[in-house]
Amino acid sequence: MNSLELLKNLMLWLLAALGKEKRWQEPPLCQLPIVD
Repeated sequence: MNSLELLKNLMLWLLAALGKEKRWQEPPLCQLPIVD
């Protein structure tokens, strides 16, 4: 995995963490664990 793809996944994870009211229909590409 290249750094750009990793960064994109991190951004998606941060957005999911900041907006818990929005449930993602499908997990991020690297399926990072999201702690509720």
